[in-house]
Amino acid sequence: MEDTFFLSNAVPQVGLGFNRGIWRDLEALVAKPVANRGEMYVITGPVNPENKAIQIKASADACGTVLTIDKPAAKTIGADAVVVPSALYKIIYDPNLGRLNAYLLPNVDRRDLQDTARDLEYLKRYRVGLGTLERLTGLRFMPALDDRARGILEEQCPATMLH
Repeated sequence: MEDTFFLSNAVPQVGLGFNRGIWRDLEALVAKPVANRGEMYVITGPVNPENKAIQIKASADACGTVLTIDKPAAKTIGADAVVVPSALYKIIYDPNLGRLNAYLLPNVDRRDLQDTARDLEYLKRYRVGLGTLERLTGLRFMPALDDRARGILEEQCPATMLH
């Protein structure tokens, strides 16, 4: 386990049902449009609010999402005190269509989700706008786009590219 802490892309995920369940299924759903459309960008990362729950109000999110994600029970793991994120996000951007979908999933064990139809329904509840992820992470995504194009991406919540 200690060797995994040296990987720059590794983050602790809660329970087998997250990494082997809904997160794996999300990645498989993302792979389909990527294979069909060619060039797409996928950005993934953790959200680590400092000792507080994540609160999203409909009026503050382009998708109108209302969401509360509690902080994880264990704040850190291992001798090096690696932080356990409250949530993980995935952004999918199609530059040919100028379309972006973003998802913010609570870092919880979801073993009860095992089929694609239920996965899609579950994922719909966790679609958020790009601006929401930028506020939560403090990061500026898609920096190469001009301000007008970025503004459109931040304010829109287009239909999902996942099917």
